[in-house]
Amino acid sequence: MFWIYGGGLSMGSIFQDMYNGSVLAATGDVVIVAANYRVGALGFLYGADNSAPGNVGLYDQLLALKWVRDNAQAFGGDRDRITIFGESAGSMSVSAHVLSPLSSGQFRRAIMFSGSVMYNKDRPIIDTIEALEKSKQKAKELGCDPYDYHWLDCLRDISDPKLFKDPPVSNGLSSSIFPVIGTEFLPQLPQKAFELGQVNTDIDILSGTTTHEGLSMALMLFPETMGSQLTVEQFTTILAKVDQSFHNLDIANITKYYLNNVDTTSVHDMRMALGDLMGDLFMVCPTFKFAKTFAQNSRNNNVYYYQLQYKAENSLSAPLDKALGLDASVVHHGSDIEFIFGIPLLKPEGYSELDYDFSLHVMQLISNFAKYGKPDNDWPKLLDTNSKDSIIVTKIRALTPHDLTSIIDNPFDSTCGDVWKYYF
Repeated sequence: MFWIYGGGLSMGSIFQDMYNGSVLAATGDVVIVAANYRVGALGFLYGADNSAPGNVGLYDQLLALKWVRDNAQAFGGDRDRITIFGESAGSMSVSAHVLSPLSSGQFRRAIMFSGSVMYNKDRPIIDTIEALEKSKQKAKELGCDPYDYHWLDCLRDISDPKLFKDPPVSNGLSSSIFPVIGTEFLPQLPQKAFELGQVNTDIDILSGTTTHEGLSMALMLFPETMGSQLTVEQFTTILAKVDQSFHNLDIANITKYYLNNVDTTSVHDMRMALGDLMGDLFMVCPTFKFAKTFAQNSRNNNVYYYQLQYKAENSLSAPLDKALGLDASVVHHGSDIEFIFGIPLLKPEGYSELDYDFSLHVMQLISNFAKYGKPDNDWPKLLDTNSKDSIIVTKIRALTPHDLTSIIDNPFDSTCGDVWKYYF
């Protein structure tokens, strides 16, 4: 199992305590490998040049993955049963490898915890022209002449990598990093790649999201949400800022949908509505639509999906909940990490017996998938091919210790399948 960490493609490390793979390796009887990759401008600056092709952080991951294939046997692994798995930007990276012609044949299975590169079906979040403009702006900030033929060499002569770090985010998304589409690593929009059959579809996929993917993200990216009120006008202003990065959002229709039956005088209710919107746009619909489209185009339809509906009482996000004034029951983006890596077993202080047992259960599910291509016998495939009518039925596992076999039918019909249908 080859782990790719998250961090918005701008930070992260395999040496973070929460990514200790020893418990998962022992519990699941699997070999865990993780590799650092370049992040930020050093990992994703695009230079329109063979020496700076963009997405080099993804190339780093691929180089490490190839090393694992070449050396798996020496570590008791099987080069033909490699599962790549990642969370957030790591999950986005996993989806990029599923799409990339350069990664074809390098892995057998993929696990995506909250994230994919599938966004606007009409245009990339960032294309090569915009990426080059952004890179030259960075060069100018660092004292290099972006119009000089040797501007990339000027950047390479900068010895302090900290200078490449972006300043604190000013408008929520201005410094966000996304893989560049239209490059050798990612030649096509995901939707176009599926349409043309240019996807590595001979693999199995397990993917999923949490119940409240966008709440903490919305509150941290947009400080104005932390005031004593959050008005409809502020709501739409935030959406307009988001549109600058995500492009072509139907702000009026989206606002109408997410504020329907919401008490717009309640700051709590408005924050929850914004969190739902951000979660669907950033994480839920990209992950779900990628999994569903893959299942519709794969050879064996071996795709499974979950929604995490439980969070440990004293979870890793407890300080965040306190700082943001959130209810402890909010299942944040990233709430699955501590169960995936067995933190309640590794550091049991503060965790309940239920947390301990649930983490064991989650690790068993994902290691089963890595070894056998199926989490357990009670988990149906995402697409129900036994449906008697022409309507596509999607089935996902509600991942909670309170009901270990709960299945939800068509959970995202009104969101990803309706209000966001025009976009994804």
